[in-house]
Amino acid sequence: MTTPRTLSYGAPLTEVRSHISFTVRRLRAHPLTQSLAPTFEALLSAWTLLHQKELELADKVDDTVIEGSAIDGELNTFAHRTSHAILELTSNNRNHPLYTHFFGGKPLHVFTRPMLSWQLDAMRQWNPSLAQSGHASLAALGGDLPALIEKADEVVAARATAEQAVRLFREIGERKQFIDEVNAARKEAHGVLSTLPHKHTALPARFADGFFKRDRPRDEAPDLEAIEGAIEKLKKELAEQEKAREELLAAQAAAKAAEEEQVKAAAEAKLAAIKKEIELKMKEAAAIQAVIQA
Repeated sequence: MTTPRTLSYGAPLTEVRSHISFTVRRLRAHPLTQSLAPTFEALLSAWTLLHQKELELADKVDDTVIEGSAIDGELNTFAHRTSHAILELTSNNRNHPLYTHFFGGKPLHVFTRPMLSWQLDAMRQWNPSLAQSGHASLAALGGDLPALIEKADEVVAARATAEQAVRLFREIGERKQFIDEVNAARKEAHGVLSTLPHKHTALPARFADGFFKRDRPRDEAPDLEAIEGAIEKLKKELAEQEKAREELLAAQAAAKAAEEEQVKAAAEAKLAAIKKEIELKMKEAAAIQAVIQA
């Protein structure tokens, strides 16, 4: 007889509930164990509140992610406006010192790729540069930037706070404490249940084990015949895919050859037309020359 498995802190709460619920139903069903059921019924009630709190904490994180995506989009739009304004001043020269001062030599699509992160750090330094650039078009942009940076900083701080709340909840707070309570209740109940076969000899020796949900059994040992059958099936599928690939490559080669032939035919026709036109011009030139010499 073994004690029930200790549930891990990282276990999904739905899995934890399934273990509690299983034990509750089994305890209620046997007249000798019904007195133990209220402990697990209370855990079920506590689980509902805990699960709701975990969902609310996750929702707060998701809210900040969505808010971050929105402000990141606004910063990206501002970056595009700034890039456009600078390129107008530098004749589209992305290697110009004015452009690299703002974008650090990164292509715009790379600069705007991260969600806030170092893009926000870089753009936080832009406002004095925009104001002191000596270009009216850049100075005009600077008025919109401080509010965007402030909003982005607020979102970043809110996300850090929300994620920290989740970590506290899971690592040292209510969630961890609940898992500890469940494991303690399971261990204590198992100890009590283990004494019943000594008092009631009709009960099986492993009576206590039946009140705790078992983990799914491991898969049976691999079967050689099944493995060989799977290999043959994979070989057949591979052969079919290789055949399909060869057919596709052949079709692509034929299409390319036909296209090249069409291009060649069009070029030859154009060349013939040019030669004919040259021939006519030569005849016309000869006729004019004859008139001049007459």
